[in-house]
Amino acid sequence: MSASVNGSNSDTPVAQLVEQRIPNPQVAGSSPSRRVSAPSGGDESAFTGLYKPGQGYWVRMLTACLIGVVLLSGAVWSYQQLEAVSIPTREWSITVAGSDATKPLPKVGDSIELHSPAGSQEELGPKVVTGTVHTVQAAPGQSAAIVTVRAVNAVQEAATPERDQTLVAGDYRGTVSLAQAVPYFDILYLQAGVVGVILVLGTILTYWLVGVRKNSVEFLIATDGEMRKVNWSTRREVMGSTWVVIGACFLIAAFLFLVDAAFSGFFQFVGLLKQQ
Repeated sequence: MSASVNGSNSDTPVAQLVEQRIPNPQVAGSSPSRRVSAPSGGDESAFTGLYKPGQGYWVRMLTACLIGVVLLSGAVWSYQQLEAVSIPTREWSITVAGSDATKPLPKVGDSIELHSPAGSQEELGPKVVTGTVHTVQAAPGQSAAIVTVRAVNAVQEAATPERDQTLVAGDYRGTVSLAQAVPYFDILYLQAGVVGVILVLGTILTYWLVGVRKNSVEFLIATDGEMRKVNWSTRREVMGSTWVVIGACFLIAAFLFLVDAAFSGFFQFVGLLKQQ
């Protein structure tokens, strides 16, 4: 038996009419789903973090290459400038030739004095440098030694160990034949470190500018789009324009030569210029 609702003559059962009148909370009355499908070919690479990786390729690559050239130039310039940097001296390596083979060599921990050359070997000149023996190594020669001296103090202003000075350590006396400063580290380490920092930071900055930063990437992509609109000349047009420029240069040169010759002849005729 079927019943009608609201005067309807339809044979639709009441249950079906109720289902049509009352919305299904899972269909009509439910809130829209928050799940959004990821668009194909998104604006950002999932692996490298690049912003719009497939757009403006050549402009972005050439920009990165240009920045790389600038970075390399800066690194080379920094490497050369750092050659003038003076690394603090940790110790001095002094080669000494002893004047008396019977005297023992200086010992580790002995205090030494360096005197400027005097008039004779027996006399000592003014004291210029003091220090402490760190290591002693015998060298070929009569009572010769290679002495490493630390805690070097200049008695006279800006004085340093130098050749022909006299080294005195207790009863030992010898003449300095070679004095070399030993810095805390080689200058090459400083140069390599600065160059490495410049290249690493520059690479990160380049990656950020041409690959990640939205504003700069959008600008490069727009530049690439404008470059694609340029109507590039063909080889035939370029060759033709080149010959036109060359011909125009010759014509202008010939015209100026004729004008110069005409004025020169006129001024010689009126006596303002003397003919060579």
